[in-house]
Amino acid sequence: MKRALPALVSAIVLLGAVWLWRDRIDLAAVGGRLAAIDPLIAGFALALYVGFSPLNAWRLKLVSAWAAGTRAPYLALLRLTCIGYFVAVASPIGLLGDAAKVALLRPLDGFTWRSSLQSIFCDRASGAVFCAFLGALLLPARFASGATPSLALEAAVFVLALGGTAMLLALRPRLPLAGAKLWQALGWLLGALARLFDGARRVAAQLGFAAANVLLTLAIMLLLARGMGIRASALQMLQFVPIIILVSALPLLYLGWGGREMIMVSTVGSLPGVSASDALSLAIALGGLALLAAFPNGLALLTGWRAKPHT
Repeated sequence: MKRALPALVSAIVLLGAVWLWRDRIDLAAVGGRLAAIDPLIAGFALALYVGFSPLNAWRLKLVSAWAAGTRAPYLALLRLTCIGYFVAVASPIGLLGDAAKVALLRPLDGFTWRSSLQSIFCDRASGAVFCAFLGALLLPARFASGATPSLALEAAVFVLALGGTAMLLALRPRLPLAGAKLWQALGWLLGALARLFDGARRVAAQLGFAAANVLLTLAIMLLLARGMGIRASALQMLQFVPIIILVSALPLLYLGWGGREMIMVSTVGSLPGVSASDALSLAIALGGLALLAAFPNGLALLTGWRAKPHT
């Protein structure tokens, strides 16, 4: 039961959201949008979705070098990233994908359990923090152009991500230098996190990866919208992409199901000419791609592995 908890939470959230929106959602219209999607366009969107793995593997390569002082071949990290994604989809618990990455990093030359944990923890933190930063940058322009109903919630999520990270880094020098292993582990994890911000070049590179993830997500959403006949411009959708990414990455949800649908109906569904049913259709299609992308990522299981030599 515990293993299926994220999937159960996602199902409850999704069903609860549909019940709350029962006056706004036309399930027949949702089904019609999904059935009418152009297969060719959907195929292009899936190919783009698979592109997240090569991009995130490159970020992991840099983050592991900065945070843990370890270096690994890009192809090994690409395989690791693909397998981690496949495990996250195949297992009801998304965090098992991160656990798989830690276990697969350990055999590589120069990696210990500590450096493996530091690398994966900091990679996830980098994606969340810098995506939140980009989302926060968009808030003033959105407020000036007329706030959407979800603007306050989005601002709270960004503040929580950025403020929480700042508080953790400020707490680090005050942690006990000795004593409980929990404090020691927290200390070296936060020490690795602090190294991500050591210099403008590191910050700029991570902003670049966050921007690439945002633009790739935007391109996928635009393709799906076009394939289903939903009219929304790139600039209209761009303002919502950071919060969609953050909510979809919540570890308590299975691949973001439930949370993604709620936030997309609240944001994309508020655009002129886009109904709540259209936004829900787009969210479900995006979630469907997340499931389908597991198959090409799973092909990495068939490749070789470079382990550290025995001594």
